[in-house]
Amino acid sequence: MRVLGVSAFYHDRAAALIDDGVIIATAQEERFSRSKHDSRFPVHALSYCLNQGGIGLDCVDQVVFYDKPFFKFERLVETYLAFAPHGFKSFRMSVNKVSSRPQPAKSLGGGGLYRRDAIVACGGYAGNRNLKAWEEAELGRRLIAGGWSLERIGVPGGRHTGHSLSTWALLRSLWRSKRAMANGVLLKETIAYPWRGTALTVMLQPLLVLLMWAGMGTLLVVGVTISWDALAIYFIGILCAVGAFAALKRSLTHALTSFALWHFHAAGIVMGMFAPTVSAREPIDSVRLNTVQGS
Repeated sequence: MRVLGVSAFYHDRAAALIDDGVIIATAQEERFSRSKHDSRFPVHALSYCLNQGGIGLDCVDQVVFYDKPFFKFERLVETYLAFAPHGFKSFRMSVNKVSSRPQPAKSLGGGGLYRRDAIVACGGYAGNRNLKAWEEAELGRRLIAGGWSLERIGVPGGRHTGHSLSTWALLRSLWRSKRAMANGVLLKETIAYPWRGTALTVMLQPLLVLLMWAGMGTLLVVGVTISWDALAIYFIGILCAVGAFAALKRSLTHALTSFALWHFHAAGIVMGMFAPTVSAREPIDSVRLNTVQGS
């Protein structure tokens, strides 16, 4: 018996083909559409599975769909109630995905519609030209500090393109393009403004790593002349922290990767703090290519 499985309309849509209990092919649609967490019907993934099986749709005995929205919502509620009050933020985000009800937001990552008078009242510029990332995070916090509010609806207006690079290749690309330094530039650009506290929340882990570097440097200097016990205790504390994070994520690889990423972004903060910047209000140099008659 050939069974074709379909998952769609929530996130990570996918398809799978099974023949007499043997998996013939599986695929996520985002691998073909390059649209991250694509939730539309997996047309390309279905075609791939059928081609891998060498059959047409007429040769499939059963089609299984995963799953009904009401069952999904019930499962979400039961799961989050079991862990309540932990996970409330994640629960609110999940419910927003199955609902078009507007939800308060700190920023509109991925793009949004903004009132012109709000932008004029809060600095006069939409995006800080010095930032190669976090532009919308900075804009959102600037607008909220100015008395405005942001709302996000569950209907997507745009889709994030999936990354085809590996983790380490992507990090190299971020460093070469100087996007990795955006945290440091954001910190430098917002330090004198009321919204600096909320801006710091987007770089909490890298800042903690910087504190760890400072503590390590201090102990290295002190430990050479006074005691190595404190230095040993310090490194044991770091290993315990990584172990606890691995237990929380149930993956040592995940914990080590996250730990490395925090160090990467911490280095980016240091580099960004010393990167040259210009006034965000300064007009961007432009060249008129065509002149409209009568203008």
